[in-house]
Amino acid sequence: MTANGGSQISSGFVGIRFSDAAPQCPDDLAIIVTLRAAGEDDFTVSLSSDGVELNFVPPSDLYSKKYISPQSRDSIELHANVNREGAVHVVDLPEQQQLLIGDLPMDMTVVIDVLRMSRQRTVLTNRASIELGTSAPEFEVASEFASGSRKKLSLPALPSLSWLPYGRRALKVVTFSLLSFLVVVMVTPLNVVHPSQPDSQAPKLAVVWSASEPTVGQVAIIAISDQDTFLGEVAQTTGDSFIVKSDSSYAQATLPAYLGRVLFTIPLVGFLAP
Repeated sequence: MTANGGSQISSGFVGIRFSDAAPQCPDDLAIIVTLRAAGEDDFTVSLSSDGVELNFVPPSDLYSKKYISPQSRDSIELHANVNREGAVHVVDLPEQQQLLIGDLPMDMTVVIDVLRMSRQRTVLTNRASIELGTSAPEFEVASEFASGSRKKLSLPALPSLSWLPYGRRALKVVTFSLLSFLVVVMVTPLNVVHPSQPDSQAPKLAVVWSASEPTVGQVAIIAISDQDTFLGEVAQTTGDSFIVKSDSSYAQATLPAYLGRVLFTIPLVGFLAP
Protein backbone atom coordinates (compact mmCIF):
# COMPACT_ATOMS: atom_id res chain seq x y z
CA MET A 1 0.00 0.00 0.00
CA THR A 2 1.39 3.39 -0.88
CA ALA A 3 1.05 6.37 1.43
CA ASN A 4 0.47 9.53 -0.56
CA GLY A 5 -1.36 12.73 0.34
CA GLY A 6 -1.20 14.83 3.47
CA SER A 7 -2.83 15.73 6.78
CA GLN A 8 -3.86 19.02 8.31
CA ILE A 9 -0.47 19.38 9.99
CA SER A 10 2.56 18.64 7.85
CA SER A 11 4.81 15.97 9.37
CA GLY A 12 8.47 15.19 8.94
CA PHE A 13 7.84 11.79 7.34
CA VAL A 14 5.31 9.81 5.30
CA GLY A 15 3.63 6.72 6.76
CA ILE A 16 3.88 5.36 10.30
CA ARG A 17 6.68 4.36 12.62
CA PHE A 18 7.21 3.44 16.26
CA SER A 19 8.97 5.92 18.53
CA ASP A 20 12.70 5.35 18.94
CA ALA A 21 12.50 6.95 22.40
CA ALA A 22 10.31 4.13 23.76
CA PRO A 23 11.89 1.33 25.84
CA GLN A 24 12.26 -2.14 24.36
CA CYS A 25 8.96 -3.93 23.91
CA PRO A 26 8.52 -6.61 26.65
CA ASP A 27 8.30 -10.31 25.80
CA ASP A 28 4.58 -10.64 26.61
CA LEU A 29 3.41 -7.71 24.45
CA ALA A 30 2.72 -7.53 20.73
CA ILE A 31 1.26 -4.56 18.84
CA ILE A 32 -0.17 -5.01 15.34
CA VAL A 33 -0.91 -1.94 13.20
CA THR A 34 -2.79 -2.20 9.91
CA LEU A 35 -3.26 0.56 7.31
CA ARG A 36 -6.46 0.28 5.29
CA ALA A 37 -7.81 2.23 2.34
CA ALA A 38 -10.50 1.54 -0.22
CA GLY A 39 -9.18 -0.30 -3.26
CA GLU A 40 -5.80 -1.01 -1.65
CA ASP A 41 -4.31 -4.08 0.01
CA ASP A 42 -3.84 -3.89 3.75
CA PHE A 43 -0.35 -3.01 4.95
CA THR A 44 0.44 -4.45 8.39
CA VAL A 45 3.42 -4.00 10.71
CA SER A 46 4.05 -5.52 14.12
CA LEU A 47 6.08 -4.54 17.16
CA SER A 48 7.29 -7.14 19.66
CA SER A 49 10.38 -7.96 21.69
CA ASP A 50 11.94 -9.14 18.40
CA GLY A 51 11.60 -5.61 16.98
CA VAL A 52 9.53 -4.24 14.10
CA GLU A 53 8.36 -6.57 11.32
CA LEU A 54 7.15 -5.01 8.07
CA ASN A 55 4.56 -6.69 5.83
CA PHE A 56 3.51 -8.71 8.87
CA VAL A 57 0.89 -11.41 8.25
CA PRO A 58 -1.52 -11.34 11.23
CA PRO A 59 -3.00 -14.58 12.66
CA SER A 60 -5.99 -15.80 10.65
CA ASP A 61 -8.27 -15.66 13.70
CA LEU A 62 -7.15 -12.23 14.92
CA TYR A 63 -10.34 -10.46 13.87
CA SER A 64 -12.59 -13.22 15.20
CA LYS A 65 -11.50 -12.77 18.81
CA LYS A 66 -14.33 -11.23 20.83
CA TYR A 67 -12.97 -11.59 24.33
CA ILE A 68 -10.71 -9.73 26.70
CA SER A 69 -8.92 -10.97 29.78
CA PRO A 70 -10.62 -9.28 32.75
CA GLN A 71 -7.29 -9.07 34.57
CA SER A 72 -5.69 -6.68 32.05
CA ARG A 73 -7.24 -4.17 29.68
CA ASP A 74 -4.44 -2.35 27.87
CA SER A 75 -5.02 1.30 27.00
CA ILE A 76 -4.73 3.00 23.61
CA GLU A 77 -4.80 6.82 23.63
CA LEU A 78 -4.69 9.16 20.63
CA HIS A 79 -3.08 12.62 20.70
CA ALA A 80 -4.28 14.26 17.50
CA ASN A 81 -2.58 17.12 15.63
CA VAL A 82 0.30 17.42 18.10
CA ASN A 83 3.24 17.64 15.68
CA ARG A 84 5.49 15.66 18.02
CA GLU A 85 8.72 13.93 16.89
CA GLY A 86 7.87 14.92 13.33
CA ALA A 87 4.48 13.14 13.49
CA VAL A 88 1.02 14.54 12.86
CA HIS A 89 -0.65 12.25 15.41
CA VAL A 90 0.80 10.25 18.30
CA VAL A 91 -0.79 7.14 19.83
CA ASP A 92 0.21 6.13 23.38
CA LEU A 93 0.38 2.34 23.67
CA PRO A 94 1.00 -0.02 26.63
CA GLU A 95 4.45 -0.26 28.28
CA GLN A 96 5.40 3.30 27.15
CA GLN A 97 5.35 2.33 23.47
CA GLN A 98 4.25 5.00 20.97
CA LEU A 99 2.99 4.90 17.39
CA LEU A 100 3.85 7.96 15.31
CA ILE A 101 1.53 8.74 12.37
CA GLY A 102 2.99 10.92 9.64
CA ASP A 103 1.49 12.10 6.36
CA LEU A 104 -1.11 9.62 5.10
CA PRO A 105 -4.06 9.83 2.69
CA MET A 106 -7.19 11.34 4.25
CA ASP A 107 -9.31 8.27 3.44
CA MET A 108 -7.03 5.88 5.31
CA THR A 109 -7.89 4.01 8.50
CA VAL A 110 -5.30 2.90 11.05
CA VAL A 111 -6.30 -0.21 13.03
CA ILE A 112 -4.34 -1.04 16.20
CA ASP A 113 -4.50 -4.40 18.01
CA VAL A 114 -2.79 -5.06 21.33
CA LEU A 115 -2.05 -8.65 22.37
CA ARG A 116 -0.62 -10.20 25.51
CA MET A 117 1.10 -13.57 25.22
CA SER A 118 1.79 -16.35 27.68
CA ARG A 119 2.68 -20.04 27.38
CA GLN A 120 -1.00 -20.92 27.66
CA ARG A 121 -2.60 -18.54 25.17
CA THR A 122 -2.55 -15.21 23.37
CA VAL A 123 -5.18 -12.68 24.50
CA LEU A 124 -6.41 -9.67 22.55
CA THR A 125 -6.51 -6.92 25.20
CA ASN A 126 -7.61 -3.93 23.11
CA ARG A 127 -8.45 -2.80 19.59
CA ALA A 128 -8.86 0.72 18.21
CA SER A 129 -9.33 2.35 14.82
CA ILE A 130 -8.37 5.83 13.67
CA GLU A 131 -10.10 7.30 10.60
CA LEU A 132 -7.88 10.16 9.52
CA GLY A 133 -10.46 12.32 7.68
CA THR A 134 -9.92 15.89 6.57
CA SER A 135 -9.85 17.47 10.05
CA ALA A 136 -9.47 15.88 13.47
CA PRO A 137 -9.21 12.09 13.13
CA GLU A 138 -12.09 9.94 14.40
CA PHE A 139 -10.86 7.64 17.17
CA GLU A 140 -12.87 4.59 18.25
CA VAL A 141 -12.12 1.79 20.69
CA ALA A 142 -13.91 -1.51 20.06
CA SER A 143 -17.06 -1.66 22.19
CA GLU A 144 -16.14 -4.96 23.82
CA PHE A 145 -13.04 -3.28 25.23
CA ALA A 146 -14.38 0.21 25.95
CA SER A 147 -14.31 1.29 29.58
CA GLY A 148 -17.76 1.14 31.11
CA SER A 149 -19.19 -0.97 28.30
CA ARG A 150 -20.21 -3.76 30.66
CA LYS A 151 -23.90 -3.62 31.44
CA LYS A 152 -24.96 -3.54 35.07
CA LEU A 153 -26.69 -6.68 36.22
CA SER A 154 -30.30 -5.91 37.14
CA LEU A 155 -32.52 -8.40 38.92
CA PRO A 156 -36.28 -8.62 38.40
CA ALA A 157 -38.56 -7.86 41.31
CA LEU A 158 -38.69 -10.81 43.68
CA PRO A 159 -42.07 -12.53 44.04
CA SER A 160 -43.74 -12.54 47.42
CA LEU A 161 -42.71 -15.60 49.39
CA SER A 162 -44.23 -14.66 52.72
CA TRP A 163 -46.25 -17.87 52.64
CA LEU A 164 -43.09 -19.95 52.43
CA PRO A 165 -41.08 -20.17 55.69
CA TYR A 166 -37.62 -18.73 55.24
CA GLY A 167 -38.32 -18.39 51.50
CA ARG A 168 -37.05 -14.83 51.18
CA ARG A 169 -33.90 -15.57 53.11
CA ALA A 170 -33.14 -18.66 51.05
CA LEU A 171 -33.69 -16.77 47.80
CA LYS A 172 -31.41 -13.94 48.94
CA VAL A 173 -28.69 -16.44 49.86
CA VAL A 174 -28.94 -18.10 46.44
CA THR A 175 -28.92 -14.73 44.66
CA PHE A 176 -25.92 -13.50 46.66
CA SER A 177 -24.05 -16.76 46.00
CA LEU A 178 -24.71 -16.50 42.26
CA LEU A 179 -23.55 -12.88 42.11
CA SER A 180 -20.45 -13.72 44.16
CA PHE A 181 -19.61 -16.52 41.74
CA LEU A 182 -19.99 -14.16 38.77
CA VAL A 183 -17.67 -11.62 40.43
CA VAL A 184 -15.07 -14.34 41.07
CA VAL A 185 -15.25 -15.41 37.42
CA MET A 186 -14.71 -11.79 36.27
CA VAL A 187 -11.70 -10.96 38.47
CA THR A 188 -9.80 -14.28 38.60
CA PRO A 189 -8.54 -16.80 36.03
CA LEU A 190 -11.72 -18.78 36.76
CA ASN A 191 -13.82 -19.44 33.65
CA VAL A 192 -16.91 -21.42 32.73
CA VAL A 193 -16.64 -23.49 29.54
CA HIS A 194 -19.13 -25.79 27.81
CA PRO A 195 -17.34 -28.90 26.48
CA SER A 196 -18.80 -29.95 23.13
CA GLN A 197 -16.61 -33.04 22.67
CA PRO A 198 -16.80 -35.94 23.29
CA ASP A 199 -20.57 -36.39 23.28
CA SER A 200 -20.59 -37.87 26.79
CA GLN A 201 -19.30 -34.54 28.18
CA ALA A 202 -21.74 -32.28 26.29
CA PRO A 203 -24.42 -32.27 29.02
CA LYS A 204 -21.89 -30.77 31.47
CA LEU A 205 -20.62 -27.28 32.18
CA ALA A 206 -16.97 -27.11 33.27
CA VAL A 207 -15.54 -24.65 35.79
CA VAL A 208 -11.96 -24.05 34.66
CA TRP A 209 -8.85 -22.47 36.19
CA SER A 210 -6.96 -20.98 33.25
CA ALA A 211 -3.79 -19.95 35.13
CA SER A 212 -2.17 -23.39 34.96
CA GLU A 213 -0.26 -25.69 32.62
CA PRO A 214 -1.16 -29.17 31.37
CA THR A 215 0.28 -32.05 33.40
CA VAL A 216 -0.23 -35.79 33.02
CA GLY A 217 -3.29 -36.99 34.93
CA GLN A 218 -4.88 -33.56 35.02
CA VAL A 219 -8.47 -33.13 33.81
CA ALA A 220 -8.28 -30.32 31.25
CA ILE A 221 -10.27 -28.68 28.51
CA ILE A 222 -8.85 -27.62 25.14
CA ALA A 223 -10.07 -25.80 22.04
CA ILE A 224 -10.04 -28.11 19.02
CA SER A 225 -11.65 -25.57 16.65
CA ASP A 226 -13.28 -22.14 16.73
CA GLN A 227 -16.57 -23.73 17.84
CA ASP A 228 -15.63 -26.98 19.64
CA THR A 229 -13.90 -27.80 22.92
CA PHE A 230 -12.72 -31.16 24.26
CA LEU A 231 -12.74 -32.26 27.91
CA GLY A 232 -10.60 -35.14 29.10
CA GLU A 233 -7.56 -36.30 31.03
CA VAL A 234 -4.06 -35.26 29.96
CA ALA A 235 -2.43 -38.54 28.92
CA GLN A 236 0.91 -37.31 27.60
CA THR A 237 2.93 -34.10 27.28
CA THR A 238 5.80 -33.55 24.85
CA GLY A 239 7.34 -30.10 24.65
CA ASP A 240 4.61 -27.66 23.61
CA SER A 241 2.14 -30.39 22.64
CA PHE A 242 0.04 -32.79 24.69
CA ILE A 243 -2.64 -35.47 24.27
CA VAL A 244 -6.01 -35.46 26.04
CA LYS A 245 -8.19 -38.58 26.24
CA SER A 246 -11.80 -39.14 27.24
CA ASP A 247 -13.54 -42.51 26.98
CA SER A 248 -12.28 -43.89 23.66
CA SER A 249 -11.59 -40.45 22.13
CA TYR A 250 -8.25 -38.68 21.90
CA ALA A 251 -7.30 -35.12 20.97
CA GLN A 252 -3.86 -33.64 20.43
CA ALA A 253 -3.22 -29.95 20.99
CA THR A 254 -0.51 -27.35 21.58
CA LEU A 255 -0.25 -24.94 24.50
CA PRO A 256 -2.21 -22.06 22.82
CA ALA A 257 -5.25 -24.38 22.65
CA TYR A 258 -5.10 -25.16 26.39
CA LEU A 259 -8.02 -23.45 28.14
CA GLY A 260 -7.21 -24.61 31.65
CA ARG A 261 -7.55 -27.20 34.41
CA VAL A 262 -11.09 -28.38 35.14
CA LEU A 263 -11.91 -27.83 38.82
CA PHE A 264 -15.33 -29.45 38.63
CA THR A 265 -18.24 -29.97 36.26
CA ILE A 266 -21.93 -29.20 36.68
CA PRO A 267 -24.08 -32.01 35.25
CA LEU A 268 -26.97 -31.36 32.84
CA VAL A 269 -26.42 -27.57 32.74
CA GLY A 270 -24.66 -28.04 29.39
CA PHE A 271 -28.04 -28.63 27.77
CA LEU A 272 -28.79 -24.92 28.40
CA ALA A 273 -25.56 -23.70 26.73
CA PRO A 274 -25.88 -22.30 23.20
